Amino acid sequence: MRAVMLTGPQKMEYGDYDMPHDDGHSVIIKVDTCGICGSDIHYWEIGMGMNGKRNIILGHEFCGTVYLPGSRSDLHAGDRVTALPVDPCGECYACQIGAHNICIMANKRNIIGNSVHGAYAEYVRVRPDMVRKLPDAVSNKEGAFIEPAAVALHAVNLAGVRSSDTVCIVGGGTIGILCAMWANLFGASCVVIVEVNSFRMSFIASHITVDGVIDGYDTDIRKKLKTISQGGFTVAIETSATDTGLYTAIAALKPRGRMVMAGINFYGQPVPTLSLIAKEITVLGSMGYSIDEFDDVIENLAMKKLALEALVTHSVSLEDVPVVFNNLAQKSIEAIKVVVQP
Repeated sequence: MRAVMLTGPQKMEYGDYDMPHDDGHSVIIKVDTCGICGSDIHYWEIGMGMNGKRNIILGHEFCGTVYLPGSRSDLHAGDRVTALPVDPCGECYACQIGAHNICIMANKRNIIGNSVHGAYAEYVRVRPDMVRKLPDAVSNKEGAFIEPAAVALHAVNLAGVRSSDTVCIVGGGTIGILCAMWANLFGASCVVIVEVNSFRMSFIASHITVDGVIDGYDTDIRKKLKTISQGGFTVAIETSATDTGLYTAIAALKPRGRMVMAGINFYGQPVPTLSLIAKEITVLGSMGYSIDEFDDVIENLAMKKLALEALVTHSVSLEDVPVVFNNLAQKSIEAIKVVVQP
């Protein structure tokens, strides 16, 4: 099959690779669309996947059609599907309390596009119970958004966003934009995005319903955030994973505000603990999403409560992926979401 393999630091190779093995149990999906995620860029930079996995096919935000249904008697060749790329053990403490997204054994499990081959390929093999049928009302491009939309939904759920809340989202990438869309759907009274990239700021202002797009480099940012929120925000969702982003999120909050950290930084970061303590801010980490939240995204897409296709700024073929990764890393293309269509 045609695929793109990560073979070293900042090195991807497009070519002909082995098809996923048919074990009679797993579902093999013919990939239609796969989104490029920020974590993929990180793996590309270091030249390896999760736990040092080398020579791996990345890609975990995907949808397609059933090629081989494996042990799923309710699936048939040609059915449109998507899948959770996770592999919870079902036995550890986290899994037992329903927190499959933070399965304690995750580092030893088969996480699609992270520790086993993913969907920058014509075919991908998936754990049967993680496969979901895709409603006709959900397009292929929307299907590639289900996974990141679930990540954003989890962050907004952890924040407990409700109609009385004012929400500051730091970082206007895909996850930040999706958080804003969920916060609006949950009825937040004010939703603001802080971003430093001029293209993203312009895109958000013209495509996303928010109460403000604030330049993160603005020297008066704290004053502007306080003014637009009428005294401070009750919720901050930090998606940039930058030191400045953390400071901005904390500064934006009212006393006893709630901060959710949804961005991932692979290195240690300084945190102004005095500000956290002085305001008695609640801080929560957000990792992935629950199985129910993934299913909730599909339901909301099918009911047209979310409109996500406009977020796709680039569609590329498999053979273009190595060049696109270089361009994304060097910021030589302006993009919100890039999807690969084999």
